[in-house]
Amino acid sequence: MTNVGNLYICEFCWKKCKNKNSQRQHEIRCNNNPNKIYIKPKTKAFYEAMKKRRGKWANAYTKAKELGIEYKCSDETKKKLSKSLKEYNKNNPRSEEKRKKHSEAMKKAVLKNINSYTKNNVSWRVKHVKYKWITFKGTWELKTVKTLDRLNIKWSYEEIKVSYIDKDNIKHFYFPDFYLPEYNCFIEVKGLYREKDFMKKEQFKKDLFYIDKDNIDNIYDCKNKKKFFKLLKNKKDVNLFNTKNDIIKKKKN
Repeated sequence: MTNVGNLYICEFCWKKCKNKNSQRQHEIRCNNNPNKIYIKPKTKAFYEAMKKRRGKWANAYTKAKELGIEYKCSDETKKKLSKSLKEYNKNNPRSEEKRKKHSEAMKKAVLKNINSYTKNNVSWRVKHVKYKWITFKGTWELKTVKTLDRLNIKWSYEEIKVSYIDKDNIKHFYFPDFYLPEYNCFIEVKGLYREKDFMKKEQFKKDLFYIDKDNIDNIYDCKNKKKFFKLLKNKKDVNLFNTKNDIIKKKKN
C-alpha cells in the first residue's frame, strides 16, 4: 500500500484512490496484482434482480416483503440501532435550515397521507388493536368504537384534519380520533392530557368531547345513546390538573 502525502495510490498500477479503504479494496482486485483475489462474475439473474430493485430500499425488511415472509427485528438489533442513532445525532447536530426543511417535508407528508401522521407519531406508545378494517391505538379506542357500533352511532376514524396554533405561534395539524356525522361532533380518547391538548381544545370551533380513565368503563357498559352523551366530558370538564407536568410535580411533593 503506497501513500504519497494525502494521496492514496495503488502500488501495482499507480491508480489514485479516494481514501484508504478504497485503495485497499482496489489493490486486492487490481489486474497487476499477482495475488489478486478471484471475483466471481455476476450472472444475468443477478442483474435482472438489481434492475427490479432499482430505486427501492434494499434492506432486510423489503427483501422479506418481496419474498412474502414476516420480518421481525430482534430487541438486540433495536438497541444497537437506537444507540447508533443517538451517537450519530450527538456528533452531527442538525442546523436550523435542516430542521425547517424537515418540518416542511413532514407537513406535506401529513397533508398527503393521514396514516403517515398516525402511525409515525403516536401509534408506538400503545398496543395496536385491529377491529373491522382499522387498526386502533389501544383498548380504550377499541371500547369506544364497539360502544358506538352497539348504539348504532355512525362514526369515522381520524379522517378530518384540524389545525391549531401553539405557544410559539406555529401552526400544526392533527386528526381527532372520532367524528360523529349525525351529531356533527368529535370525540378524543385520552390517556394523559398534555399542554398541547389544551391549546387544541381552546381553539376547537366545533363540539368536542373527551373519553378518559374517569368515564371509559361506564361508557363501555352504556346501553343507550342518551346516557352515552351524558357520560362524555365536554371541553369545560377537562382542566389542567391532569397534565403530565402537574403529575410530576405532585409526585415530587
